[in-house]
Amino acid sequence: MINGSFPDISIAINTAQKMGLRIPGLELAKSLYLELVSMGEENSGTQALYKLYNQD
Repeated sequence: MINGSFPDISIAINTAQKMGLRIPGLELAKSLYLELVSMGEENSGTQALYKLYNQD
């Protein structure tokens, strides 16, 4: 679930920032997950990412 992954992603990004590192792939995942949450998909699995790319 997106809600379950989000805290781990945030921890990893914060830890990387403290180390002076950037992890753009994870930053992208976080922004995509935030977009899915705004669409009401917070309880969906990662397959909900497909919905972002299949919008008409």
